[in-house]
Amino acid sequence: MTILGLVATGLGISVLPAAFARARLADLIWIPLEESDARSEVWLVWSALREPTAQMRNMQALMLENAEI
Repeated sequence: MTILGLVATGLGISVLPAAFARARLADLIWIPLEESDARSEVWLVWSALREPTAQMRNMQALMLENAEI
């Protein structure tokens, strides 16, 4: 929702999953990608000042397991 808010205020554009179009925010234009094999990077980010939780480690393992390197 933060990204949608930034786009809605004119601070850029974004590529998002189609499910976000349900947000129905005024003044946003949704343009579907034509490429059926379109892809986007996914990043996992956390504070270096925090010890990773078990959930964070599990998510990291899941992402590494499914990464296309």
